[in-house]
Amino acid sequence: MKPGMKVIQKQQVGNRWVWLCEESLLGQGCREWATYVSMSPDETRTEYGHYFVNKSNAVQDYQARLNSI
Repeated sequence: MKPGMKVIQKQQVGNRWVWLCEESLLGQGCREWATYVSMSPDETRTEYGHYFVNKSNAVQDYQARLNSI
């Protein structure tokens, strides 16, 4: 997981964990969202992530991952 990301939601689906995270980009007045997937519940061991500048796109991706795993 990218340093500075804060976990909003985390759910186990089968043998995988899916995270929805956000980061406030201080001084820039914006936020970044991400979804991560891993086989470990340890957020420092995520396998890959997808990054978004729009929260609704990140939430859609999170829901899609929950349904596709």
